[in-house]
Amino acid sequence: MGEIDILNFQSIVDLLNRREPITLSQLRDTFPDQSHLLIPGKMLGDINVTPYNDMLKTLAKTTILITKQEYIDVHKLVSNKLKMSSHLRFGSAVISSASSAGLVAALTQGFSNVALVAGILAFISSFFSLVAQYIEEYAGGKKSLQRLRDRLTIHAKSASEVEFEIQLMDACNNYVGLESTIRKLNTAIAEIRQIQLYIT
Repeated sequence: MGEIDILNFQSIVDLLNRREPITLSQLRDTFPDQSHLLIPGKMLGDINVTPYNDMLKTLAKTTILITKQEYIDVHKLVSNKLKMSSHLRFGSAVISSASSAGLVAALTQGFSNVALVAGILAFISSFFSLVAQYIEEYAGGKKSLQRLRDRLTIHAKSASEVEFEIQLMDACNNYVGLESTIRKLNTAIAEIRQIQLYIT
């Protein structure tokens, strides 16, 4: 088995530390010789290690369900922001239509009070539009919320593939591709976390 850099599964360890610190502690107790690899936070320097297959398998199996829950939570955040943005834009459109109609009536019939109300409604409409734009553009790190949701789905699919790959390895009792599978899971977790940080 070749060497694997400790950073290649650091996001997995960090996820466990965030969501299931007791489970991570139990893993360190289960694999005392590998416990230094199960410490959260980025390790600096050129540290190459050769982790046991048993430890990597257990780490992956333990983390897959947690990764799915992380995906569900982040997906809800993105979806809620999309809904909020849609509601704001719809409200803005309704108010804009009402203010335009009121302004036309005021100009044609000379009602100054109606013109004032129409002006206030136009201001509220513009405000809603600005808030919706902020939610869509800036809360997503200059990426649209829809694109973030699409990225989430891709990485959730990767996590599901990892689950299937490990089950297949168990069935065949062949773990030749385990390191590659761990890297795939680590990447999926890191990307989901990045999206979570963008929108919170």
